[in-house]
Amino acid sequence: MKTLSTDQIQALHTFVKRHYVEYYDIELELVDHLANGIEAQWVEDSTISFEIALEREFKKFGIFGFSDVVDNKTSTLYNHYIKLIFQKIVEFLHWPKLILTGGIYYILYLAIEYLSLTFDIEDITSTFTWSTLIIAASYMIIESTQIKRENKRTSTKWLMDRVLLSIVAFPITGFYLFYVILKRLSSYSIASAALCCLFIGLWIYITYFVVLPQLKLEKEKRRKDILHA
Repeated sequence: MKTLSTDQIQALHTFVKRHYVEYYDIELELVDHLANGIEAQWVEDSTISFEIALEREFKKFGIFGFSDVVDNKTSTLYNHYIKLIFQKIVEFLHWPKLILTGGIYYILYLAIEYLSLTFDIEDITSTFTWSTLIIAASYMIIESTQIKRENKRTSTKWLMDRVLLSIVAFPITGFYLFYVILKRLSSYSIASAALCCLFIGLWIYITYFVVLPQLKLEKEKRRKDILHA
């Protein structure tokens, strides 16, 4: 059976990069897909040139080319980890973590009740939410800096890094909406204010200390699997 030469494989890498695929893991997947498609064409007709076979395979991706592949994979991964965040939050509302959640809520209630003797409840919750924004922004800067250094060192970019930064930025992008909603709810009572702070606290904790470490482990596993394949 006619197979691709080393030079032709390299030409596929160049072709994929030229069509705006900047992530190495996606590049490898697309090169493998194109190579299999071209060789499948040669099984039927070995006289087809490499260039024509490549053009035929590329046309199968539609008018947007490889961009749909990248967008779909990014969206799938992003949605997976966003769902995971909320699944972990729900876990804190079920036994046995419900005991811990109840204890944290009670502590927040007592703290806000004490502070409300001096400050307005809305000001207390506003300070709390702005503090979480600072935490989120700090994580964003740290992770972004680390990823840029790694990309520069290895001269490669990975899709999981893009997803990781999107997850880190999630609390920031949704901050204003939550800020408005929670500020309004917190004006009703100390109980609702404590509930708001509890939710924001769980959201930040789970995003950065539960889901983010898991994402990093999966990213490294995927990277090692690809590099050692």
